[in-house]
Parts: sequence; structure tokens; C-alpha cells
Amino acid sequence: MRRYTLLLIVLAAAVAAPTGLGAGSAGSTGGEASFALTPVHFDRSVRESRSYFVIKAAPGATVSNSVRVFNVGDTPGTIALYPVDATTGATSGAVYEGRNVARRDVGRWVSLGSSRVTLAPHSSTQVPVTVHVPAHAVPGDHLGGIVAQNLQLSAPPQQGDLHVRIRHLTIVAVEVQVPGPASAQLRLVGVRPGGARGFQYVYVKLENTGRLMMKPHGLFVVRNSKGQIIGSARLNLDLILPHTSIEYPVLLRGHVLDPGTYQANLRLAYNGIATGYRKKAGPVKHLSATLPLHVSEAQQRQVYKGAPPAKAPAAKGLPSYALWAGAATFLLLLAAVVLLGIRQWARRS
Repeated sequence: MRRYTLLLIVLAAAVAAPTGLGAGSAGSTGGEASFALTPVHFDRSVRESRSYFVIKAAPGATVSNSVRVFNVGDTPGTIALYPVDATTGATSGAVYEGRNVARRDVGRWVSLGSSRVTLAPHSSTQVPVTVHVPAHAVPGDHLGGIVAQNLQLSAPPQQGDLHVRIRHLTIVAVEVQVPGPASAQLRLVGVRPGGARGFQYVYVKLENTGRLMMKPHGLFVVRNSKGQIIGSARLNLDLILPHTSIEYPVLLRGHVLDPGTYQANLRLAYNGIATGYRKKAGPVKHLSATLPLHVSEAQQRQVYKGAPPAKAPAAKGLPSYALWAGAATFLLLLAAVVLLGIRQWARRS
């Protein structure tokens, strides 16, 4: 009998207020090595720098610091240390790229004094961190991270043919703010319908074409050809990083769009958030746009795919002339049967 093994990657990252960039932390897992990361040196005037690296540096500058690595577990353990870039997640918010993804921003600017660390239980060490901002770096916000990958795969108790092995990753963010002209700028790229199991979504593609991180909020409305509101949703997005785009899924609760063309209206307010050395948020800007939203029969069927039969769309009614024709045919047949019966009765009598 074949045995299957599933590798599950568990990311241990605590949210660092107010920006939610992610500061690495992990609690003891009970009998296993478990790691946490924090900056060794921080700026007392920047609260966030106690949890993750916040650096203000001009193009061409080099900044040195160290990361303290803790083994808060009960057994010895070894980690691989490596830098990565950050990007925007599918539903907004900062996420970090994998080890094998090409580094183009902060992940490329960071150099570590060691790529592997072994620690006894409840001990720590410091690893030098150097950030070299290239001469061509553009002003604005840049985000990456330092990953500690526990090289020990844990396997919880399990039975049967499917075995799960867990890989633990811990990340500390590295935020680099390059001085110079920078502003927030948001663009609506397009909209498209989607969904499944009776839940109607509209995917709104947004692109941060500016140089600052933002958290847009506002209202999304879908209207029919008569201007009537079919569905609406309030939007409160998390971080959208500069030079990234997402397709944000907007759920139209209790509504499924019939095939046809609609008008999708989006109104968002946004600005460059206050983070790190930027103590005040930037001026508020507004995005207001209306785009056509086309729904095909195939797209509507996709929404109902996997849904209980009760949620399936009702069959389209027959046109009125077809109903009248059917009724007339039935009456003619009934009259013929009655006449035939009367003739047979007359002959017998």
C-alpha cells in the first residue's frame, strides 16, 4: 500500500502594529526547537524598530545592525537564515516570497553574517546584518524580511497512509525608507466576475503605482442596466505595497448576477500610511471609477458549481405565446375526445 507524505509550512509571524509588516516570534512547541528573531539595535524614537528593522537610508548608503536569534524551545535546533522580498497578498497585507524566488528589492540589499545557526535550548546569538541601498534605489517604501527556517521537520502523531510533516518558518521584517519625493497613487485596472458554491464574487484588480504603502478603504457597488443597485460591499483593505497589484475578491452577499452587463462603481480613499520615520500619513486621495461588468452564462454556472440544488437558478419560464399555444392544443384534444364519446353514445342508443 502506498504511503503519502504532505509537507506543511507553518509561518510564525506576529503582527507588528500599526502597519502589520510582520515581526518574527514563536512560542515553545513542547519538546522541539523553536526560534524567534528581533533586532539587536533599535531607534528609541521609532516604536516599530523594537520589533522589526526600520531603516532610513539614502541611495548608496550602507547600514549595519544585527539580528538576535533565540531558541525558545526545549531541544537543540538548527536554522537556515536568508533574506527575501515582500509583496502584497491576494487579499492585501504584506506577505513574504519563498527562498527560491528571485530577489530584486530589499531581499537583494540584505547580507547576513551567517546562513546557518545552531543553538542549545533557551539560548541566543547575534548574527550581523548589513543593508546596502543601491545608488539607483527610488525614494519611498521598500519591504523585505529575514527568514529563519527550522531545518528540523516535525511530524505530529498520525495514522493511516497520509503523513504530514511540518516546516516552521519565522520572519522578521526589514523596512527601508529611502528619502526623496514619494507619494501614494492607486489605479483601478479592471473588474471580473467569479465565485463558486453559490457565492458571487467580483474581483477588483488594483495597482499601487506610487512609492508609498497604503491601506485603501471605501465602497463597491454593482448596478443593473436601469441603474438599480444589485449588490454592494464596504472595503477595508490592508497593506498594498508599492509597485504591486492584486485582484481583491469582493463578496456580494445574498446576490448572484444573472448573465448580462452591469456597471461596477468603485470609490476608495487612500494615502501613504504613517510608518517608521514617517510620523504623519500623507494627504488623502480618492479613486472613483465606473467600469462595465460582463457576466456570461458560463460564469454564472461556475458560481453555482458545487452548490446545493436548492441554490441553483430556476429554469427560465416559457414565453407567453408558448403557454397559450399549449393551452389551446390541450382544449382541442379535450373537445375531440368529448365529441368522439358523444358519437359513440349516439350510435349505441
